[in-house]
Amino acid sequence: MTYMGGNNNSRIFVSALVSAWLLAAPCLAQLGQPPNPDPRVRAYLLENAGEIERLRVTAANTNFDPGTRSKALEGLALISEDAALPVAAELVTDPVEDVRKSAVGILANSVVMAGHDAGNHDPAMHPGTIWGSYVQNQHKVALDALRLATRQSRSEAGMLALKTLVRSSAEEASPLLAEALANGAVTPKQAAELCTQAPEARSRACLLDFLDKGPAEARLAAVAVLGSIPGDRPLIRNKIFLNDQAEPALRAAAAQVLGQYDPTFTSYALTVATDPNTPSLVYAAAVRNYAQSAESAGKLDAAQWAALKRALQNKLKAAQETDALTRSNLNAPPLQELNQMFNKGRPLQ
Repeated sequence: MTYMGGNNNSRIFVSALVSAWLLAAPCLAQLGQPPNPDPRVRAYLLENAGEIERLRVTAANTNFDPGTRSKALEGLALISEDAALPVAAELVTDPVEDVRKSAVGILANSVVMAGHDAGNHDPAMHPGTIWGSYVQNQHKVALDALRLATRQSRSEAGMLALKTLVRSSAEEASPLLAEALANGAVTPKQAAELCTQAPEARSRACLLDFLDKGPAEARLAAVAVLGSIPGDRPLIRNKIFLNDQAEPALRAAAAQVLGQYDPTFTSYALTVATDPNTPSLVYAAAVRNYAQSAESAGKLDAAQWAALKRALQNKLKAAQETDALTRSNLNAPPLQELNQMFNKGRPLQ
C-alpha cells in the first residue's frame, strides 16, 4: 500500500487512522480533553484502539455483570491512563456500587500520581507548557469526577473519593466535608475524623471549624481528636473541660480524651469535680478518668480511693433528691453508672 500521495489507497489509510483515534478516545472528546502530546503515546493508543473500544463499551454497558464491567475498566487502566480516565470519570455515578468503586480507584490513583509528580518537580507539571496543560487538564477531570462521586449518599466509593480529595489538598477540607455532610454522604463523626486525613495545617483548621460550629456529633469527634494532639491539649483543657459555659457532653468528652493522653490530667481534674455546680455528666467523667489516670500512674492510694467513693455517694444522693423534686431523671444516671463501676472494685476497668 502506498502511504504518500493523493491516491485512493492513501486517503483510505489516513481515514482509517483518524477513525481508530476517535475510537481510542471518544470520551476525551466529550470531556473537552486534548490528545496526549506525546506522539509515542498516541501511536500506542492507535495500536490498541480496537481493544480500548471493546473495554470501554463493556465497562459502560449495564447489561454486563458488575465483575465483568469492573475488570474491563481495570483493563483500560492497564493499557493507559489516557484510555481509562475519561471512562472512569463517566462511571462515578453508575448505579452499581462495585463499578463506582473501580472508577473512583482509577481516579484516585491518577490524583495521587499527579501529586507525586508535582512534589518531584516533574517538567510535565510546569504551567505554560504543552505537557503542563495536558496534565493539568487530566488532573481537573479526575478531581471534578471525584467531587461528583462524593455526592453518593453513604457509599464506599463516595467515601474513597472524599478521602482522596481531602488528602490531595486540592481544596480546603472544611467546605468539602460540610458539603458531604449536607448531601448525607458521611455522618458528622466520619466528617470530623476525615479532617485528620488532610495535610497538617488544613487538618487542624478543619477540626477547629467543626469544634466551633459543627453538628454535636462532629464536635464530640473533634474534641476526641484534638485532645489527643499534644499541641492542642491546652485548647481542649481550657476552652472545653475547665470552661463551665461549655456543653456538658463536650466537657465529658474532653475529660475522657485528656484522661487518656494528658499526663498532667490528675493535677487539674478534681478542680471540676469539687465545683458544686458541675453537671453530673461532667462530674462523672472527670472523676472516672481521674481515678483511671491516677491508678495507671500508681498514684491512687487507699485513702484517696475511699475519699472518691464517699464524694461520689454524696453527689449521687444530692442528684437523686434533685431528680425527685423536679420529677426528672436528668442528674442521677451518670453518677449511678460511675457508682456501679466503683463498686466492682479495683483495678478500674
